[in-house]
Amino acid sequence: MKKAMFLASSSLLLSFLVISPAFAINKSETTDKATDTTITTTHKNGYTTKSYSGGKEKITPNVEKKVSALSTSSFSMKRGKYADFYDESLKSYSDGKLKTFSSIDVDYTDTSISTDYISIKGYTKAHWSGGNPYNADRITVLPAQTISASGAATAYSYPAAVSVNSTSGALQFSWPSEYDDNSYGFEYDWDKITSRVKGSGKFTGVIVNDVSNFKFGSKTTSVLNTLDISIN
Repeated sequence: MKKAMFLASSSLLLSFLVISPAFAINKSETTDKATDTTITTTHKNGYTTKSYSGGKEKITPNVEKKVSALSTSSFSMKRGKYADFYDESLKSYSDGKLKTFSSIDVDYTDTSISTDYISIKGYTKAHWSGGNPYNADRITVLPAQTISASGAATAYSYPAAVSVNSTSGALQFSWPSEYDDNSYGFEYDWDKITSRVKGSGKFTGVIVNDVSNFKFGSKTTSVLNTLDISIN
């Protein structure tokens, strides 16, 4: 069973700084190939989406396998370090597989006696490998992260499109859900969330909970990617 981790103190005092304009699309570009159609959309609020559909040959997701193996979701890293983490999930459906990939880069290199900083960025990729049907009716991706810390005061910076929920002394960040109809692949790159903790406080963990929904007809199948990273 994949676990969740909320290690921050319940006395944590949180303040927020919003740093990007609200929902807007900056650029949309369509590239047609002999075997495929790729649509890339860059949003002003800190993320890019890409969809794949049609054609005679499916494009395989470009995934750099980092420190994890298939189905592994719990990790650890040291304060003052940089690390990247990766999770892959598979679910059988019809004549193929529902494949999802999540990755996060955690930069915890900026530390001092009085102040620590951390920043995270990453992606989620959802892919349908089967041929019956060739495309899913809809693929929807919902990325989410949690940062936990101990300390007297912590500030977070994040794009305005991100919704924030405080729970058990930690903050959960949810990016806007995005989808594409009649496609076999959908990618969501998000960048970035930064945080600061002062005094004796330290960051204690980062959690990724990314959901990918594949709709075929009236049926929707969900696949979850979880990365649970403890910091010590």
